[in-house]
Formats: sequence, structure tokens, C-alpha cells
Amino acid sequence: VESEIGSVPERWKVTSILDFATRLSGGTPKTDVKEYWDGDIRWVSAKDVSSVHGSFVIDTERKVTKLGISNSSAKLLPANTTVVTARGNVGSYCMLAEEMAINQTNYGLKSSLPDCDYFVFFSLANLVEWLKRNSYGTIFDTITTKTFASSQVIFPPEALLYQFEENVSPIMEKAKTNLYKSRTLANLRDTLLPKLISGELRIPDAEKLVAEAL
Repeated sequence: VESEIGSVPERWKVTSILDFATRLSGGTPKTDVKEYWDGDIRWVSAKDVSSVHGSFVIDTERKVTKLGISNSSAKLLPANTTVVTARGNVGSYCMLAEEMAINQTNYGLKSSLPDCDYFVFFSLANLVEWLKRNSYGTIFDTITTKTFASSQVIFPPEALLYQFEENVSPIMEKAKTNLYKSRTLANLRDTLLPKLISGELRIPDAEKLVAEAL
């Protein structure tokens, strides 16, 4: 059927992404307070998002402490929150593999419907591409709350929405697991390779350590 954005499937509707996702914001603890930094909470910057564009972020360049979170506008966002850069390299997006905080150059989007986070992720991906294509020669240089509120995305019937999540979730969870395994292997490589070269460690012993880690 015809809609304000062109032809869409019957029984689908055109709506704002904020009709099924909650916008979340971030912040930065004071950088001159050392007690706020080098903790165990991953803090996602625009650079972190750009480096894993279209995938999961499993680690960050900088980390903050619980004290830093409690004394700033930063907050912990739940796993599977979609994050998009709003300034700088605008339009890069990723998904949080676990609970993390984000800075103020990013926005988070969390499904307001139960178990629909991957639909939000792919809806945001399509929205960003649409915004880039329709900038009419101007620079796509910022995303604001108004951008989300005035966005037009298509939303399927409920049965199809949950069927999508059921089919996509195992694939995305497998991708996430593989990223963690890849990081583990990289750490093992950096640890074991010097020992293998020096003769401190034998190949069978290294293979056993790798098998145990995975």
C-alpha cells in the first residue's frame, strides 16, 4: 500500500522509531578526578562506536568507576542497547554486548517492547542510511532528539515482529560469542607466542591452554 514514504507491505505502518524504542543519553565524568577513571566499567566514545560500526562493542578505549558514574550524567545502559554517534563521525552505530556507559556524543536506543532489541538495531541502521541518502547535498553532521522524533520507519504486525526476533537472535548472539572468542585468542597469542619462540613453552602445552580457554 502507499504511504508517506512510498510503498509498504499491507498491515505495516509508518511510525517514529521512538514509538518502539526509548532514547538514552550519556555523559563524561570529570577527567581531572582520577577516582572517576580506570575502573571496570566500559565507557563508549564515538571512536569506539566507529571502530566496530555495524557490530557489537565488547571493549572500550577508556573505562570509568562506579564513583564516576554516580557523579556525572553518565549512566549504565543495559546489554543489547543500540548506540549511534550523534556528532563527529555521525551515523556510526553498534550494539552493546554487555552493560556499559556511553558519552554525550552518542545516543542509546533500547526497545520499549519486550525482546525486540534487534529490530531496533536494524531499524536504526536503515534509518541512518535513509538520512544519508536524503541529505540533498548538505552535510549529515548531527543527530538530535528531533531526528528520532520525526523519523519515519516501517513497523510490522506484532506476529511478524516477534518471528523476526526469534530468527535473528541466534545469529546475532553467535556473532557476539565469536567476538569474545576472537578477543580471547588474541590475548592468548600475545601471551603464548613469546614463550613459544623462546622455548619456554612447548606446542602441545600451548594447544592445551587454547582449548581450555575456549
